[in-house]
Amino acid sequence: MSKNLFNPGKKALSTYGFFLGAFGFLEIILNFPEGIFTAFFFGAVGLTISVLSRENGVFSKTALAGLILSSAAIVFSLLLYISLFMFYCALKDPVIGQPLFKYYEEMLSMQGISIASVSQLLKI
Repeated sequence: MSKNLFNPGKKALSTYGFFLGAFGFLEIILNFPEGIFTAFFFGAVGLTISVLSRENGVFSKTALAGLILSSAAIVFSLLLYISLFMFYCALKDPVIGQPLFKYYEEMLSMQGISIASVSQLLKI
């Protein structure tokens, strides 16, 4: 059987799954606010490809590493998305929002960081 772009071997699939999982995990770290969404996408694709690369129900070491990295990328991106969503909802709340914002601003000012620089960094 010839291996080509449309019919890669199991070893190539496990390598693709590993690299997609690693790229998804690095996307969270290097491109934080927007990287959450792309990390979830690359993690899901890497997880699927890693599962498809098993041979006779057994994962190779590369496929297992891709499975772990892809799962970690999905879990971390979901946790970060939920955390940021809850934080933004809490800031918009009329009762909790104002004290939370003052506490957050005070905490940042103790570190010498302004709220404007953080909002610019997060592109709010």
